[in-house]
Amino acid sequence: MTTLTLLFPLAPLFFVLIGLIKRDRFYFLLGYTVFAFLIIVSEFIFFKSDNNLTHLLVSSLFCVQLVISFPNNLKYDGTSLFRFRSYKNCLILSLINSVGIFIVLDNTEISIMGVAYHSIFAVLPFRFYFLTLSNRISLYEAPIK
Repeated sequence: MTTLTLLFPLAPLFFVLIGLIKRDRFYFLLGYTVFAFLIIVSEFIFFKSDNNLTHLLVSSLFCVQLVISFPNNLKYDGTSLFRFRSYKNCLILSLINSVGIFIVLDNTEISIMGVAYHSIFAVLPFRFYFLTLSNRISLYEAPIK
């Protein structure tokens, strides 16, 4: 069972990496959404086993990640407002996963591989934002003239 729980986060990591390789925002955000969902479910399982309210707080933190990273098909118009929103979302995703590193270090029931997963998920938003700033990942489709 423990090897299975160590392999579950590989699926969202795969989506995030595919999103970076294919330079597709949808897959990148889908990976973070699935990762947040897995953490929410596992924290509820931990809460049911020991009734510690800390697990509900962690779950609510990753609910924020779930809402922020939920992929949409909106077509952005490329204004600085949307670039700033993308920057804020990447920063929040990175901060939430940085907090996740400390949560995993504090919890003895979670393997140290959780630190590795959260570290990867904390760094990748900066790579995504760099690709967005350099226009390698387009936030919008230019109108055809």
